Amino acid sequence: MANSTSRALDKIEIVGHGVDDHRQKYWKLKVAGSRIDLPPYSSLELLEPRKRLYPELADAGCSLLSSGSQKALLHMLENYEHGATPDFYVVPRLGSFGEFYVRPRSIIGNLAQPVERALGSLDADMLQKYRWRGSLRRWQEQIGSLCDGNSRLMFAASMACTGPILPFVAGPRTGGFQITGPAETGKTTAAMVAGSIWGCHRDSARADKGFAESWNTTINKLDETAQAHCDALLILDETNLAGTDDKSRAHAVFNGAFRLSEGTKKKRFNEPETAAWRLYFLSTSNLSLDQLAAAGCVALDDQHRGRLTDVVLPRGADTHGIYEDLHGYRDGAALTDAIKDRCRAVFGAPGYQLVRRIYKNKTSRFVAKNFVAKRRNVYIELARRKAAKTGSKPLERATARFATVYAAGCLAIHYGIFTWQRADLLRAVLACQFDSLSSNTVSLPGSPLQARLTEYFAKNRANFVDLDQGKLDRARHQFGSVPGYLHTHKRTAWLYLTADQLKRIIGTGRAADEFKRRHVNDGTLAASGSRSLVQRPVFKGNGNKGYEWVHAFRLFSVNLMVGP
Repeated sequence: MANSTSRALDKIEIVGHGVDDHRQKYWKLKVAGSRIDLPPYSSLELLEPRKRLYPELADAGCSLLSSGSQKALLHMLENYEHGATPDFYVVPRLGSFGEFYVRPRSIIGNLAQPVERALGSLDADMLQKYRWRGSLRRWQEQIGSLCDGNSRLMFAASMACTGPILPFVAGPRTGGFQITGPAETGKTTAAMVAGSIWGCHRDSARADKGFAESWNTTINKLDETAQAHCDALLILDETNLAGTDDKSRAHAVFNGAFRLSEGTKKKRFNEPETAAWRLYFLSTSNLSLDQLAAAGCVALDDQHRGRLTDVVLPRGADTHGIYEDLHGYRDGAALTDAIKDRCRAVFGAPGYQLVRRIYKNKTSRFVAKNFVAKRRNVYIELARRKAAKTGSKPLERATARFATVYAAGCLAIHYGIFTWQRADLLRAVLACQFDSLSSNTVSLPGSPLQARLTEYFAKNRANFVDLDQGKLDRARHQFGSVPGYLHTHKRTAWLYLTADQLKRIIGTGRAADEFKRRHVNDGTLAASGSRSLVQRPVFKGNGNKGYEWVHAFRLFSVNLMVGP
């Protein structure tokens, strides 16, 4: 037994010791003849060696199976005499450390001393998704070009560039945005565009969503997930997965947003230091913050909105879900399929090149810091002017975060990573902020007009005529003689009311006009130009002969009002 113990320990060498920024000590080991570069192990990790130390030594070719071998190794570590000066500096997380930037498999920047990564506490699958496939030019041609003219895609890609500049930002360095709207409108596509800046999961099942994580898994290990995305981007897809019912879902999303925005790990009793992170996170949700709160009967206030800000779908009659420009594709679904496929095939180069440019040297960091500050100031000033002109009251914290997104996108344009025009990006980010300021229709239960409309749908929806079963014969059917019409138009389900029907429900005048405007802004009611009426096919007939002017309400939004 003694000889076998000696042979095992003869293969292990302590090659040095280091400290992290909390002055915690680490040991660096090496197994003779092994090509595996073992990470440094902290004193806390050595107290529980079965979790990482013994398995990783075995992977490196030195299995310590007997208790005698294990005790002998711990005794060797215990008796190791540290030098007066650490042999290396230890970084236990990703992101910026002043003069250099840490990625899972590389360090970019100027190293004044040897640096070792100690990332063993982070999720291995999350670290592996930081990878690169395809050139920057290929990303620009296949993905970046399709973002041009689509404000939400430009916003998502620019938001993905915020991580490396957050250390330079004077405003908020944490918090998030939530792209919200009905199902199958392209929200996940925007998230995949953002993720393509950084990489894509290796596992085939997880790669289906690109770089994104799930709200469900994140809630269970929020701190570790945040640390694995520090100074990069955290994408959380589908708030619907955050809980088992409306109440738990709302609590999970709001509490998760609070914790992510705090930037520090929840401290446990006697824990000496707490882990920290900087990041913006991007969420996707069928429901807005107000709708989540209303569905779960959870209070919502500006503290929540200051930490997680809704970005609604684009406004206007010529939009296609999240898209304003289809770039020649037949519809939004076809464009979505193309972008998703490309994001799984081309990814990672923009993020890598951005970090390389910023952290090239001291001068490059100084220039980037000044550039970001100027662009943020420009955005904040323009946003304040727009708010004064429109009578809007955006939260200052939200405006500051939108300003950082704009500045990050401008820096990527400056470096030649994005090929868009700065003026187009400015319009896109402003639209994302200001389109969302009046999008809480469903959360206004006190409105008498809302109550009347909700009651009408609840009582009469079952008697709506289903136009998907066939268009009507004009000679046999009098338009407006039934409570309403159900119809799927461009892959979205709608409920139609005639102008007279809606007038009887909510009346006329300023209150009714404002009510309709709110529903249009919320995306619940379709619009044609400045009118809340649209032409839709109701009767049989060639061309547009069977079309009638109707008020078209999204079925998804109506279900939120009255239940499915």
